[in-house]
Amino acid sequence: MKKKKLFRSVILSVILCLILSGCRHTDPVPDPDEIIFVLSLDSDDDIYVIAVEYWADEVFCGGMAASHADGSVYKSNEQSYFVFDPECFPNGEIPGAIRVSVMLSDSLKYMSIQDLADRTGFSDPCDLASIPAVPGSVVHVTVKGSFTDGFSAELS
Repeated sequence: MKKKKLFRSVILSVILCLILSGCRHTDPVPDPDEIIFVLSLDSDDDIYVIAVEYWADEVFCGGMAASHADGSVYKSNEQSYFVFDPECFPNGEIPGAIRVSVMLSDSLKYMSIQDLADRTGFSDPCDLASIPAVPGSVVHVTVKGSFTDGFSAELS
């Protein structure tokens, strides 16, 4: 009888550990030559598009945008991932530091490259100061605010 109780206790403990470990959020694992920016949103506004522009040594290098394939709204605290690899930069290498600007849109109708370049339908940019760019790393950024009061971005 004691062995059955012990066995049940061990099995329940193992199941509980498995369940709890599955609930823990883990970072994505970047390749050794890339940097992953994890952007978390802290806003109650409806956000449909997250756009990122980036610079190296004060030279504009490019931009990326993300939205849900089904057109749904990003939820507060939802994360979006942006991957920077050597091909993102003119000389084919990740520089020592990257400057990033984040813009948000409350509409899916602004998704063309030209709209992004013109910043049509996007919030004012949230600029992050120069961020050390370490290949193989994950950088966490939190964007807070609203379309009414403005947004800010900070390393988290």
